[in-house]
Amino acid sequence: MERVEVERGRAYLLAVPEKALADKLHADKVALRTQGDIRAYLDENLRIDPAGIRSLRADLLRDYAGRYRSRRIRLLASVVERLQDHGGGRAHA
Repeated sequence: MERVEVERGRAYLLAVPEKALADKLHADKVALRTQGDIRAYLDENLRIDPAGIRSLRADLLRDYAGRYRSRRIRLLASVVERLQDHGGGRAHA
C-alpha cells in the first residue's frame, strides 16, 4: 500500500500494482493452472501488455503468494521473472 496525500492533510491508501493484481488473481474464479494460462489471462482478460508485466516486482508477488497461500500468484511471479530474464513479446506467446 502507498499513502497518497491530498489537500488539507487528507490522505488515502492506494494499492501498489503488485498488490492489486494479486488481489484480482486471488478473487477471480478462473481456471489458471499454468504460466501460459496466467499469460493469456493477463493479455486477453486484463489487457496488460508485456512491458507492464515486466515492470512488476516478482519479490513482492512471491511475498503475496505466501500470504495468500496462492499457487496462481506464485505462477504470476514466475511469469514476471521469466519475462524479465528473457524479454518476451506478446504476453501469451
